[in-house]
Amino acid sequence: MDPVKTMPYYAHPIWSGNDLNKKWNKDAFEPIGESWEFSVIPDKSCCAEGRFDGIPFDTLLKAFPEWTPNGAHLLFKLISTADDLSVQVHPDDEYAMTHEHSLGETESWYILDAEKDAVIYLGLKKDIDLTTLENSLKNGTVLDLLNKIKVKKDEYYYIPAGTIHALGKGVTVAEIQQSSNVTYRLYDYNRLQNGKPRELHIEKALDVCSLKAFDPTPLCPDTPYDKITLLKECNYFTSSVLALSENSDIFSYHAADYAIMTMLSGSGTIFADTRTYRFMKGDTYFLPAGCEIHIASDCTDGAKIYINTPYSER
Repeated sequence: MDPVKTMPYYAHPIWSGNDLNKKWNKDAFEPIGESWEFSVIPDKSCCAEGRFDGIPFDTLLKAFPEWTPNGAHLLFKLISTADDLSVQVHPDDEYAMTHEHSLGETESWYILDAEKDAVIYLGLKKDIDLTTLENSLKNGTVLDLLNKIKVKKDEYYYIPAGTIHALGKGVTVAEIQQSSNVTYRLYDYNRLQNGKPRELHIEKALDVCSLKAFDPTPLCPDTPYDKITLLKECNYFTSSVLALSENSDIFSYHAADYAIMTMLSGSGTIFADTRTYRFMKGDTYFLPAGCEIHIASDCTDGAKIYINTPYSER
């Protein structure tokens, strides 16, 4: 069983920049805000390259259900910002299923690049009540309630559903999340799109926001060469990093359930059952359940690979 390289779905919101185009080998004529590297969201599915060239993954996985035996419940994106994102929140599973007929959205951000003084907003500084939050939205002061964090490359931030958050400008992140496209905007800096304010979702957002203080301390584990380092395991996904040394020996990896592998740096070769595959920075490969590969870097600086898998109880 072989991996399948993915062809992303591109989103071009008003805060999009050029970093994904220029630094991450994403091919589009206009600035890319989000590159959906693995998605089965209807009408926003990634597609396959290679032997299944051009087939959307939501269609492909219906033809090969054994590739995702427990369902394809993850969505993986690269996001790069040339302006601030809206202040937003995502619902949990219960609320999302009741109101949106969707999964909820717990997610995480792995910081891939950050300009000097780039920030994110993540969770409340202290416990508040609903009236305080409502008044801050009316007064345009909601950012004052949030943790403002100056970010650095290789930091990992976990964002449970219900946590108010926003990416600032000048940040590139890898986002793993539940397979959901439900976002409730609380505040958007009063900016206009096509002459009109973008839609806010205040009522639903207030239904789902956590009003408890949030600890925004990032995970910053060492990632020694030639081993897999666990970043985070939660009830929805497991995030890990494989760092390969310069001209490394071949590293073997077996996907018990499916896996999403994205090349964050370097280059090399994947050896699979029937083919070999070259990889470079920005490439994403889907590994079906049961797939075993052998991978090696041929880059003088080694290679770093971000691996995300569905959570499974052991």
